[in-house]
Amino acid sequence: MTIPIDLCKSAAKKILEELSTILINKYNLYSSFEDDFIKLKNDMSAISAVVLDAEKKQDKNHLIEDWLMKLHDALCDAEDLLDDINAEVLRQKVEAEWKIVTLAETE
Repeated sequence: MTIPIDLCKSAAKKILEELSTILINKYNLYSSFEDDFIKLKNDMSAISAVVLDAEKKQDKNHLIEDWLMKLHDALCDAEDLLDDINAEVLRQKVEAEWKIVTLAETE
């Protein structure tokens, strides 16, 4: 079974985009995340290079094929986690805005 490299690359790209969105939205509160974001971006670039190399070798090596499947599963799990984080951030934002509206109406 050959794992399409596009699945791994698109999942990694979406994760990076989601992390970018989260970090940008929270930058004013958590400015120290900038260093972490740069490190994560570098790590994702390195992972992409390794995945490209592994794609070339997966037909000859079942361990690499297995590794790519596990990587894809891990990336999907990370994507789900980021979706959960985004949902929680949105929930907190709506809740905070609702409290502001409720306070303004009671005054």
